[in-house]
Amino acid sequence: MFFTFRQNNSGGEFISQWRDIIVEADSAEEANERAEEHTWVSFDGVRKGQDCSCCGDRWGRQWDDEGDEVPSVWGVPVELDTTVPKKKRDTMICFRDGTLVTGKRIRAR
Repeated sequence: MFFTFRQNNSGGEFISQWRDIIVEADSAEEANERAEEHTWVSFDGVRKGQDCSCCGDRWGRQWDDEGDEVPSVWGVPVELDTTVPKKKRDTMICFRDGTLVTGKRIRAR
């Protein structure tokens, strides 16, 4: 299963280029642990003084064990352009074996 973490634009700015981080895991709890351990996701940013208190936490935890069968954003399977320069990549997929794949998400029209 794949679980998607979307970065909230807390305080009017993104802190990294990653807007969507997708993690392969068996449960929401495992996805949360893997996201913090292997990616740039950090929870409880407001409480820690890292994120804007009026905008909310930058990253939210997964609570529902029903992930997607394939890497997806908003229920739409993700297609990445991995040929774009690294600075223009906005989506990361963290597979169970530790492989990280990054690219620019191709948006459906």
